[in-house]
Amino acid sequence: MPNRTGNRIFAVVLLFLALGILAATLGFPPPGQADDPGTATFPRMLAGALLALAVLQFLRPGEMEALPRGGGTLRVAGIVALLLVYAVVLEPLGFMLATMLFLAAALVLAGARSLLSLTLIPVGVSFALFYVFNQLLSVSLPRAFLEGILF
Repeated sequence: MPNRTGNRIFAVVLLFLALGILAATLGFPPPGQADDPGTATFPRMLAGALLALAVLQFLRPGEMEALPRGGGTLRVAGIVALLLVYAVVLEPLGFMLATMLFLAAALVLAGARSLLSLTLIPVGVSFALFYVFNQLLSVSLPRAFLEGILF
């Protein structure tokens, strides 16, 4: 018999997370111009997606394990630790270098061993994300020496 109680609890946690994100965006300033979506748009879109997933999870809870077993648990804990380290080093290292290091470490935890993929994927993704957010969307990202040299 599947453990539906745990899945429903997880759905309620997702629901509260979505509502918390929505509540946090209530204090965001309104858009400055008619064609500006405003700073609250993206967090509200994420909250809406989480809300939809929470409802689906609650209504149709499938069979799922709480955490992976064996080495998978260590990988999940490693990724969580990497995210915490990433949050701390983002400002001092700048977006691009911090993102490259985070992605390379996450790939190693995921089992990647090819030097080519451990180099090209973090560099490519970091450049692409920086370009999209900084240049196309005009979102200010933490800058350090690497961004100063390149842009």
